[in-house]
Amino acid sequence: MRSRCSQDTATVAGMKLFTIGYSKKTAEEFFDMLRNNGIKQVVDIRRHNANQLAGFTKQSDLPWFLDTIAGIGYTHELALAPSEDLMHAYRKEGLPFDEFAKKLRAEFDEREMPKLADASVLLCSEPDPDVCHRSVAADYLAEHSSDVKVTHL
Repeated sequence: MRSRCSQDTATVAGMKLFTIGYSKKTAEEFFDMLRNNGIKQVVDIRRHNANQLAGFTKQSDLPWFLDTIAGIGYTHELALAPSEDLMHAYRKEGLPFDEFAKKLRAEFDEREMPKLADASVLLCSEPDPDVCHRSVAADYLAEHSSDVKVTHL
C-alpha cells in the first residue's frame, strides 16, 4: 500500500527535524536544549501525556512553559504515536524493538502524516532515542521526504 506520507513530501523538504526525550532531564536542561538548538515547535507524539509522571511536560502545562520560557509553539500529534495495542506489545509483552519499529512503520503507512515546520522537535519520554518510537517517526518522515536532517537531542 502506498504511504500517505508521500502526499506531504514538500512540506518537510529542506528542514531540520529534532527529537528529544524529557526523562532524566531537569526542566532547566530540557528548556535550554530546546532554546540552544533553535526549536520553533514541539510536536508531542506521546499517546498519554496528561498523567502526573509527565512532570513539567504534562499536556496541560507544557504549552504554557514552552511559550513563556522560550517562545516555542506546541502541538499534539497522535498520528506519530503507536497504537495502544502496539505499545502494549512492546512494553508489556516484550516485543523486540526492531519488530515494534516495523509494525509502527506499517501503522504510519495507514495514516496521514502531519505537516511539520522547520526546527520542529518530536517529544517523547524515553531518554534513549535508539529504543523510542520518536526515532522511528523521525526516520520515517525523513525517508518519505527530501532533504530532512534528523538530530536527536
